[in-house]
Amino acid sequence: MIYILTINYNSSALICQLIESLPEPQSPEYQIFIINNSPEDEAIFKLQSSRVKILEPNMNLGFGGGCNFGISHIASQDPQAVIWLLNPDTYFPKQPQKQYWKLINQIWQENSQLSILGTLIETPIGNIWFSQGFFNKHTGRIIDVQELMPSDNGLVETDWISGCSLMINLEKFKNCPYFDEAFFLYYEDSDFCLRYRALGHQLAVSSELKIIHQPSSITNKNQYAKLFHSSFSYLYFLQRHTSQLVFLICLSKFFLNTVFKLITQPQIGRAKYDGLISFIKKMTPDV
Repeated sequence: MIYILTINYNSSALICQLIESLPEPQSPEYQIFIINNSPEDEAIFKLQSSRVKILEPNMNLGFGGGCNFGISHIASQDPQAVIWLLNPDTYFPKQPQKQYWKLINQIWQENSQLSILGTLIETPIGNIWFSQGFFNKHTGRIIDVQELMPSDNGLVETDWISGCSLMINLEKFKNCPYFDEAFFLYYEDSDFCLRYRALGHQLAVSSELKIIHQPSSITNKNQYAKLFHSSFSYLYFLQRHTSQLVFLICLSKFFLNTVFKLITQPQIGRAKYDGLISFIKKMTPDV
């Protein structure tokens, strides 16, 4: 069974589009779980059906927290489930490959070493938005590749996979895998992948599977929140995955850029500054 997991934050129309784009179920079957991070969005309940279930945390848990809420629920029902995280602003191509679900099952069966699988992600106009992710711990550089990479079997190795379209095979984990909920938005997927990769889990992206993504169609509605959370999460990610020296260099660059933005683009600068202060407070709770 494949369990599709998506997070609703005032995005019921987008999730409706995602559900309507899904290929007809073949084998294995699939179930859809929607984590409702916006209790005021009553329209989301119109999507509920025998195949679509809505889980209510009764508060906004953020992306990572919402995913954890769903992962925990699914794992309690099916400890060997394949969970497919899909952003609410994604949808399947109009003419998906025949036997789409059978192909997914085949990839897992033929690559038993895999724990986490990603897909090719394109924009609505056909540009590649994500195909691989890399991280250089010596520079703090986070790289997302936007070109199709050659592969013998349709799979390419990667350091991290975009949470926009990410599959987790629970069978490969001794303990249920979770996101770090300190990441409310942004970089939680990179952190998740790097942590489990360091524990020996294998990751890959399939170029045979494709998802369409409408970038920032949700987060662009609130630019302050987008910049605030991305600033906090960026610094928190670097603090966790680089050396102290590299982190201090990156932090200094971020601070100087924030000061520059405060002068030239005050609204952007303010959001980045508040994210910086929030990060400092988290790192120094007793100060």
